[in-house]
Amino acid sequence: MDNYLREERMGKTLLFLLTLLLSINAFPVNFKKILEIGDDSKEKYTFFSIGDITTDSNGNIYVFDSKGYVLRKYDKNGRFVKQTGRRGQGPGDFSFSSSLSFSNNKLYVYDSNNRRIGIYDTELNLLKYMKLDKAFPSVCKSFETYGNYFYFSILLENQNGKIVITDKKTRIIKRFFKKYPGYLKDVLNTKDIRRKVFLDLYSSVILSLNKNKKEIAVMFSYPEHNMKVFIYDLKGKFKKEYDTNILKGYKVPACLKNLSFRICKKEKYGMGSLLYLKDYLFISYFKFAGKQKRGIPYFAIYDLKNKKTLKNQKGLFYILYHSSGDKIYLSDEDNDKVLVFKVE
Repeated sequence: MDNYLREERMGKTLLFLLTLLLSINAFPVNFKKILEIGDDSKEKYTFFSIGDITTDSNGNIYVFDSKGYVLRKYDKNGRFVKQTGRRGQGPGDFSFSSSLSFSNNKLYVYDSNNRRIGIYDTELNLLKYMKLDKAFPSVCKSFETYGNYFYFSILLENQNGKIVITDKKTRIIKRFFKKYPGYLKDVLNTKDIRRKVFLDLYSSVILSLNKNKKEIAVMFSYPEHNMKVFIYDLKGKFKKEYDTNILKGYKVPACLKNLSFRICKKEKYGMGSLLYLKDYLFISYFKFAGKQKRGIPYFAIYDLKNKKTLKNQKGLFYILYHSSGDKIYLSDEDNDKVLVFKVE
C-alpha cells in the first residue's frame, strides 16, 4: 500500500510539474526587436517627428514625418528607397496631421487638414485624391483600412457613434460606439452649454484593427481604473468587453467629472496608442499631473485570452502604429527612431 501511495503521489507531482511547465512556456509573449531605422547623421534616416507607419504586402515600410511633411519608403531591411512630399495644399503636399494605411496594393494617406485621402502606388506615385464627403467629421484620431472600407475614430463627440465606417468613396456606411467613460455620468446629464466641448475631449476613443481575427479593439482616450477594451467585428457588431485593470487603484480626479475647464493638477492618465495583434493588446499611455506638457510614458501588454497583464513598464516612450503578421511597428519618441518587434 505504501508503494502504491508513493507512486500515486509521484504521478500527481509529475503531472503538476508538467502542467506548470507547459503553462509557463505557452503563456508569456516573446517580444524581440529585429529592426531599427533612424540616424541623425544621415538625412534620409533623420526624423523630426514620426507621425505614422505602415507596411505593404512585401514588407516595405512607409513612414510619414509629420514635422518634415515628407513620406518615405524603406525596404523590409530598413534601407531607404524613396521619398515624396512637402508642406502645403497642392498635389503631393501634406498637412501636419496625416495618417497611413495600406490595402489592395495601394497606400492611403488620410490628410485631415486638407480634408482628403491621397492614393499612392508602392513607388510613392500619387494616383488620385478623394475629397472627404461633406457629412464626414473633420477631425479623426485613428484611421485604418481593410478590404473596401475605411475605419475612423472621430474626435468630436457624436450621439450617433464615435467610430465611422465608410466605403472607399468616404460615404458613411455605419457609425457605432455610443459609450462613454463612467466618470462622465454627471456631465452627460447636465444642460450646460459647455458640455459638448468637454465631451469632445474626454469621450474620444482610439481603435486598432486585428485583420487576422477580423476584429476591432476600442479604448477610451482618458480611461478609468479598469482601462476597458471593447471588441467589435468589422461590421461594427459588439462582441465582448474586458477590464484590463492596468490602472488598478487609480481614482479619476473630480476635475474630469464636474465639467471643470481649469487645468487639472491631479493625477490622470491618457492613452497614447493601441495595437491589437494575435491575442495581445499593446498599449502606450501617459500619466499626467499639474501643468506637464509631456506625461510620464508607460508601455503595457495585455493578454486577452488569459485576461492578464504581461508587461506594464514605466519610462518606455513608444507610440504604436502598425502590425502585420507577427510584427509590430512603432516609434521610439525619445530617440526619433522606427522600431520593429517580432511577437511570438
